[in-house]
Formats: sequence, structure tokens, C-alpha cells
Amino acid sequence: CVRFTPQCTLVTAARDNAVRLCRLRDKGAAVLSHMDHRGGAVDVLGVSGDGGKVLFDKDAGRLDVVSLADERSVGSLQTSGGRFGGLALFSPDDALILTAGGEADQRGELTVWEAAQAGGRGAERRRLMTRGGQPVTC
Repeated sequence: CVRFTPQCTLVTAARDNAVRLCRLRDKGAAVLSHMDHRGGAVDVLGVSGDGGKVLFDKDAGRLDVVSLADERSVGSLQTSGGRFGGLALFSPDDALILTAGGEADQRGELTVWEAAQAGGRGAERRRLMTRGGQPVTC
């Protein structure tokens, strides 16, 4: 997964379970920071509209909202027994977060969350199902 911030910094989430913050240059990219130990269950991780935060899949049941400035968790989302998978994205105004379910019976499920405030947890607002429970792919 690759996302640009408004400051033209590149944020990547790779299969090696790391998130990297890179600055593009004429001949390649310079890695500014490297955050290890993702759970790796979420393929597409969102970056906030202001470019200051990234969603980080800490484990299958927890997503952290991480500040790109200092790599600290500023909030989290936790499922009640389920798993995150597929995607986790901020709404354009950063007030909401959309996630997809990661277990067999949840693959067709999207959940809308109120974004976590500083030091807190996000609150689940609504669940949506795809027709026939088809998996969410993008």
C-alpha cells in the first residue's frame, strides 16, 4: 500500500510488516522513518487528510492511529472478538475511519468508526454488509 501525504511524503505499508515514511528525491527516495511490528492483516492502511497520522494494524483486533511526527500512538480502534483485514481508511475530514472485516464470516463487512481522539479509542458507529457477503477488496 502506498499513500502520499499533502506534504508529498510517501507512506508505504509492505508485506514485511513495516510502515515507512519516505521523501522522494531526484534519484530515488530517502527513508525518514521505519515502524516495525505491524500485524500485517490489513493490506491498505490510510493516511489522514493532513498527512500527520497513519493507521497501523498493531494486531488482528487492534488498529492504532499513529502520529508520523513522533511515531507514537495517539488513539486506537479495537474489535470485540473480530479481526481487521483488507483496508482501514480515514474519511476526507479525518472524523471517521472505515475498516473491513478479516475473518471468513466478516469478509463482507465494513465498519464505520468515529476516529479516536488523543489517547482514546474510536467508537463503532455503523456496520455495512456487501451483497451476499462478498469480500471487500478495495
